[in-house]
Amino acid sequence: MRIKIIPFQISHFNELIKMLQELSNFQPNNSRLDSIYKEFISQKNIYSIVAVLENEVVGFGSIFFFKRVRGGKQGIIEDLIVSRNFRNLGIGSKILEELISEAKLQKCFKICLESNSKSEVFYFKEGFLKGGSIMKYFI
Repeated sequence: MRIKIIPFQISHFNELIKMLQELSNFQPNNSRLDSIYKEFISQKNIYSIVAVLENEVVGFGSIFFFKRVRGGKQGIIEDLIVSRNFRNLGIGSKILEELISEAKLQKCFKICLESNSKSEVFYFKEGFLKGGSIMKYFI
């Protein structure tokens, strides 16, 4: 099995939306998909990639970068997903490895992410530590 990790492009967008439906019922407005993609990808502080197997998108990852008030740079992994049928094959590790490599190139001092309890084992195995708690305020 030859997995390629490549930059996220508009040609991957519909497959990604379908894959994200495995995690959430949220469905973006189909008539706005093109503009949603353009708004997302035009952000200067993001790095997003897909894992592709034989021209099928089987995974996605994105990390945002920002400067902290004391000058350090931080990364936040916003999404890391592997399609249900391709889990436990090392694809998530490959995506995460690439996101961490980019964070190192960006000279981040740390990376944070939010995880559900089922995924914590994966992140612990990859060297992440539990730190604090996540609070949310939905608008």
